[in-house]
Amino acid sequence: MNKKYTVFISSTYKDLVKERQKVIDVVLQSDCVPVGMEYFNAADDEQFEIIKRLIDDCDYYILIIGGRYGSLHPDTGISYTEMEYDYAVEQGIPVLVFVHSDIALFPDCKRDNETTLFEKLEVFKQRAMNNRMAKMWDTHEKLLVGVVVSLLNAKNDYDRPGWIRGTNIENENLSKPEIDINKMKEIDFTYSYLSQNMQTGYIAKGNIKGKLDEAFESVALKTHGIITFNQIGQAFLEITRTITKHFAPLWSMSISDTEIIKAISQMIAFDLLEYYENNNEQGFRLTEKGLKIRNELVIPKS
Repeated sequence: MNKKYTVFISSTYKDLVKERQKVIDVVLQSDCVPVGMEYFNAADDEQFEIIKRLIDDCDYYILIIGGRYGSLHPDTGISYTEMEYDYAVEQGIPVLVFVHSDIALFPDCKRDNETTLFEKLEVFKQRAMNNRMAKMWDTHEKLLVGVVVSLLNAKNDYDRPGWIRGTNIENENLSKPEIDINKMKEIDFTYSYLSQNMQTGYIAKGNIKGKLDEAFESVALKTHGIITFNQIGQAFLEITRTITKHFAPLWSMSISDTEIIKAISQMIAFDLLEYYENNNEQGFRLTEKGLKIRNELVIPKS
């Protein structure tokens, strides 16, 4: 069944604008619809009632905790962010929590230095992390990877209503087709890049267009056990340099985190990659299907 799920993204706002935007992009890449308070002032009872109605209609709730507790309700002394969290829990909505591991890394303007607020933040963290899918983050990379993996697990673990396009209802009982090399050769795979000529300053933006089998092969050949987020990004940089002929050191090239997440999400969705975490080791590895297809790609059939 090809469902779309709505995801409410909750956090303090001004201090986490960049993080929120990246998470919104990742939620979209995960084939979900993000909902947030970008256009609302949560520190207002009337607006908060609107936000509660938005939460009611969501399938999952993402809470991002950084270095600030947030604006306080004048009567309860509880932050509006914590009130959103409490409401989502009350409604039985699956909550995915992402807590920054070291708020000392934030500049003063993005963290609470007042003792009372700091203590409230610490208590809120412990409440939010208790018996829930909680992950720690200290970089955008860890946050984005955590969101992708947690959403994938939540979809598998919780049967949520979601929604289906009317044109797809008649096909809702069809199972997802198995993917093989021939199918991968038919699936478009596109990502964007930014390149700058270090001599002239000229900036080139573009898209690399190919097929899923080519993209997967470039990642699979680098995967010997565990492959990290950065290594996957490096694999796509190498493809991009080869196609564009923008080689270092003449050209400085970058691919955004969200573009890399898009690639990872697609490979996870087709059961080619899976997330792996053990103690301090975090990354991705080929699934059984991924290993089989890699061997078929790199070992010619006799």
